[in-house]
Amino acid sequence: MREARSARPQRRGLASHTVRTRGASPSELRPQNSARYHAAMRSNAPPPTAADAEPVRLEFAPDVVSLYWYENVGIMAWHQAPSAAVIEALHAGAADRRARYPSGMSFIHFGRVQISLLDSETRQAFVRILRELQHYVAATALITRANGFWASTLRGVATGIVVLSRSAAEIRFHERPEELLDWLPARHERVTGVKLDPEQFLRVLQRAAAELEPP
Repeated sequence: MREARSARPQRRGLASHTVRTRGASPSELRPQNSARYHAAMRSNAPPPTAADAEPVRLEFAPDVVSLYWYENVGIMAWHQAPSAAVIEALHAGAADRRARYPSGMSFIHFGRVQISLLDSETRQAFVRILRELQHYVAATALITRANGFWASTLRGVATGIVVLSRSAAEIRFHERPEELLDWLPARHERVTGVKLDPEQFLRVLQRAAAELEPP
């Protein structure tokens, strides 16, 4: 179900940053047409900082995902299952940050059970992008409170995508953001050479997790 934008409560101190795509349609944001999106990302994104406080949202799909950056870690709060166009737009828009961190990045996904309901085109987009980054991504974590059947489904979908992409990234599944501190910062530093401050890192994780809290 698509969540109305107005349904999410405004949180004090958490103003969102919207990537302006100047009226571009989702089809214009696929890799072969991503220059327009990439230019919009460069001109509108906040300057790189140790812990960017504001999430990035896609103008053509503002209610799908909120993207947070902490150093060379991308943290995504998924409000609903993405389309292939959303995945490809996020990938194109992060090109500048990948250029700033040639040694690698890690990615963390927060989501409800709906993120396991990916259509074939979207799964193929994930596989294609992860294959491109198969030796670049240090670690991937999925955080959701799903259990039972939905937890198994989500693990199966994510594991299948990683296997098909032949990614060398370590992937783990968690219920709470605090659990990441036991392994991800150490793995991330070992692979990329970038040390994450645990307290700052956890604060950004908690901001992302708060996006999915019930009103």
